[in-house]
Formats: sequence, structure tokens, C-alpha cells
Amino acid sequence: VFEHLPTLPLDLLQHPAIMWATAVSTAFTTQDDSRFLRLYREADFLSATILSPLLDLARQRLLWLMVRSSVPQRRDKLHLEDLSRRLAFIDANVAE
Repeated sequence: VFEHLPTLPLDLLQHPAIMWATAVSTAFTTQDDSRFLRLYREADFLSATILSPLLDLARQRLLWLMVRSSVPQRRDKLHLEDLSRRLAFIDANVAE
């Protein structure tokens, strides 16, 4: 994708849909999964459908990072509502 961007006309690159697609592509390529999930949540239906195969991989990477980067205390618990919001699930029922 990125090798074709310099060949596109400037007015096309400034179109909101192209700017959004470039941001999504950049976020996924650089493994900025929280930004990728935020952009996914803001997407329209068709764009979200196109991104859905990448969604589980981004969620898996975020879960791995959350588990590996924190030392849980015995009293610490992750709330399902908070976790489902962070991982861009529709609601807690879908996250279960």
C-alpha cells in the first residue's frame, strides 16, 4: 500500500476516505493496536467489515501486552465491561 501512495494525485490523498484508510494501514503495520481499534470503532459498516479479519489479531496482541506488562495483585481484577470497551467489542455479551 505505502509504495503506491506517492504516485497518487494530491487531491486524492487529501480525500477523507483515503486519509482514514492510510491511518488504519499505518496503525496496523506499526502494531499500534489501540489506534487500530479506535479507528475500527469509528468506521462505517462496510469499512468495519473489511477490517474484521484483522480485528482478532489486534485484540490478541493487546491482550498479550496487557498480560505481560502488568503484575496482577491478588485483589486486582479486570472488569469485563472495561476490557470489552478497550478491545472494541460491541458489548459485554459479545465479549463473553
